[in-house]
Amino acid sequence: MVRLFLLRHAKASQSSPDGGDKSRPLNRRGRGASTTMGRYMRDQGFRPQLVLCSTSQRTRETLQLLSDAAGWTEHAPKRTFDDKLYLAPPGEIVEILQQLDASVSDVLVIGHNPGMHELAYVLADPRGADYGRLLEKYPTAALAVLSNDSIGWQDIDAGRLSLTHYVVPRDLVG
Repeated sequence: MVRLFLLRHAKASQSSPDGGDKSRPLNRRGRGASTTMGRYMRDQGFRPQLVLCSTSQRTRETLQLLSDAAGWTEHAPKRTFDDKLYLAPPGEIVEILQQLDASVSDVLVIGHNPGMHELAYVLADPRGADYGRLLEKYPTAALAVLSNDSIGWQDIDAGRLSLTHYVVPRDLVG
């Protein structure tokens, strides 16, 4: 059984103190959206066992605010920060996922577009109710939840996962 949470980092500032893309922090809107998504994950009972996070400042901040709002202090998922996830294309993310131990069923990946968006729509069964909406766009702090009860990580591939949830911050704040 696999359940995959794909979260695009929240909205970031246009610049950083050192001028580099990797060090851009979240802006005010991004901090609010991270908290909103964390509350949503808490309310849905979503508790990943493992978090795979890009090494950028904006993904790290998204994870911290999300974790705080989700109440993951008692159930702290293992966190792995992987530079390979920084601006990773879908194929690289799939390769990382396919190496996961079978004992881990629920994994949250926090990364960047276009890779996160492309990965979500490639892995999702296109017959899902929210698939059309997912194809349209994957804004900052968007969350797609994909699952399959009968496969392991090594078997994830195009169209094999059910899209059970697709939510963007705007859905949650009105």
